[in-house]
Amino acid sequence: MNVREYIEARAKSDAAFAKLIAAIKELERRMADRAAETIAGFDTAGGVLIASDANIEQSLRVIAAMKGELAGDPWIDAVSDYLESFDETADRLLDYGQTLGEVDPGPVIGIGRNYKSLLADLLTSPSTYAATLWIPAYQSLSGIVASEATVASAINAVTTLAVGDDEVLGKVESEVSRPVGDAQSVHERATTQAIAKQLDIQFYLYQGSAIDTTREFCRERRDKVWHIKEIEGWASLEWSGKKPETNRGNILELLGGYECRHIAVPLAKRDVPAADLQRMKAKGYI
Repeated sequence: MNVREYIEARAKSDAAFAKLIAAIKELERRMADRAAETIAGFDTAGGVLIASDANIEQSLRVIAAMKGELAGDPWIDAVSDYLESFDETADRLLDYGQTLGEVDPGPVIGIGRNYKSLLADLLTSPSTYAATLWIPAYQSLSGIVASEATVASAINAVTTLAVGDDEVLGKVESEVSRPVGDAQSVHERATTQAIAKQLDIQFYLYQGSAIDTTREFCRERRDKVWHIKEIEGWASLEWSGKKPETNRGNILELLGGYECRHIAVPLAKRDVPAADLQRMKAKGYI
């Protein structure tokens, strides 16, 4: 696998994340449907909810029904499919790394195993969504019951929380999309570094697909080759979206910051353009 083949294969990671986001939206809709089914069982009189202990208790069963979707086969299967993409990333990196030198796969496998465990817990644990979904949903329902509003208003309130609307994301997506996306990118970068450090790589191609939110910091560096010392020097710069913990030691893992989808691809000296080598030589890096 040469560097171009590796870059082309990276598109699979973006596709896996997009598939997970689609699965999240389906999960949110199933949660809303379960909530609506349970709310339909509330006691009513004259077309409105009764402000009773039974209905208040039923509000908790609405939350339980929504939580149950996190353990359902559709969501568990979607999470498992997504986590397999981490194995594919590791295999792809190892295949490419072997073209640069002899690589011990142990650290690469260990990094992937740990990320998969952490993300599985994040995505499937009910506690992840307590502050953004369960508590607000219960507060809304108990208030609607106490005010003796309609069943339709209760269903609409919980549905809007779960799936969002034209302006606001659903609560599952808003809670996990950034940390999951960042973890995917940082996992790839950390795995890359586990290989690059074994091989004492000095040259990197800043690479990644352009998206609507691509920062100027990344746009200026994308598709260009850099020496490790140049990259480490970026840590002293300031830009929008930079993670505050960025330093010379971790910039290859954090790169452009929050929601950055770029990576620094290790290059053998033979693959560095002559003009870049001349620039690096002029700066005293080689």
